[in-house]
Amino acid sequence: MTTHTIIEFNKSNNIFININKKNNIKDNEQKFILKMLKAGVHLGHKIKKWNPKMSSFIYQKMQGIHIIDIIQSYMYLRKACQLLYTTASNTNYKTFLFTGTQEQSPIPNCVIKNASRCGSFYINKKWLSGTLTNWKNTKKSLITLKYLKLYQKTKSFENISVKMQSIIEKKIYKLERYFGGIQNMVSLPDVVIIVGQQSQINASKECKKLNIKNITILDTDCDPELVETFIPANDDSSSSLNLILGELQTAINLGRQVFCKNVEFTTNTQSIFQII
Repeated sequence: MTTHTIIEFNKSNNIFININKKNNIKDNEQKFILKMLKAGVHLGHKIKKWNPKMSSFIYQKMQGIHIIDIIQSYMYLRKACQLLYTTASNTNYKTFLFTGTQEQSPIPNCVIKNASRCGSFYINKKWLSGTLTNWKNTKKSLITLKYLKLYQKTKSFENISVKMQSIIEKKIYKLERYFGGIQNMVSLPDVVIIVGQQSQINASKECKKLNIKNITILDTDCDPELVETFIPANDDSSSSLNLILGELQTAINLGRQVFCKNVEFTTNTQSIFQII
């Protein structure tokens, strides 16, 4: 949809002022775009820190930073939500994986918060190379984690030496750190949602190699050519990330509701676990 949107900013605080009423954007859409602006979705990186490939998604320069075209952010977010809703409502149960591990940023907390709200898997500490492409080994680590956690709760664990208990606890801590958010994942995810492309480049490459659908939030220093589905937006702000990831997890939840309504049980005794 082609729009002719006039966006103005107060130079002191970058507040959105006006949207041209002659375009095709509806009132409810305008309200959501205002919400995106208040969350800082449009704020990119400093002018010196940018990827020229993102130029078509940059609206203007202001006070030494790039301003992302908020209309495009909205349109791409809407497209991503439609993809997640359609996938989640599929008659065959689909799984989703959120990943974002950039330290000293709000990304890890936003990832676990929104993934948990839609019952999805997540990786928010470190993406180990081969997590998906070497799924056989990853699955072994998940089985080991489950076994050790169960063993830790038995009386046998209490009877072993303190030194051995310490070794097991350290092993559990290490596995929990890397695989805690995917410990119940029994197969490769159907869609991966990536936050912080710079630190998640291996995740992007693995998804591409395995033809796994992925949605990536791209700031002005990212490369749109590495992904098919993306959302141009600020990935450094918790308010921006929670708004975007919140919409994505809502789309998944709404799709899940449709999936549950369409599930047909062949017998009253059939378990949901036989379906998923």
